[in-house]
Amino acid sequence: MITVPFSLELTADEDAISIVEDITTLSVPGKMKIFLGASVNPGLQQNYIGSLKACYRHLMNESAKKGTISVVAVYGDWQNASAGNISLENDASGVLDTDVLISVAGGFDNGVGKTHMYAETFDQLIDGLLERVKDN
Repeated sequence: MITVPFSLELTADEDAISIVEDITTLSVPGKMKIFLGASVNPGLQQNYIGSLKACYRHLMNESAKKGTISVVAVYGDWQNASAGNISLENDASGVLDTDVLISVAGGFDNGVGKTHMYAETFDQLIDGLLERVKDN
């Protein structure tokens, strides 16, 4: 069970057991973070998981265009993030209480741009989130 705001973070070379819980949007060097804003209903997993996945697809599109990603924040409304209303910024200063966020800090992929590192880490964070919200 969780309360919001809530976030989880993990480095690309860590296992899910090393996931760190937090309540902020602040990026930690070398880590990927997912965040649920204060207005997100933790019991409506399908909504915010779908929005997080939409943000992730947007992140991967940007990665494909640029080859690698430095510090980035991808976020949108927890109930209906889609391609038209997802923001990609250099920081999370524009994140609202109604948003979900994925942030990737500098050094996450060590400049290699291997998208499988993003996919594996994102999947572990989603699994970790689902495990924590199963009683909400």
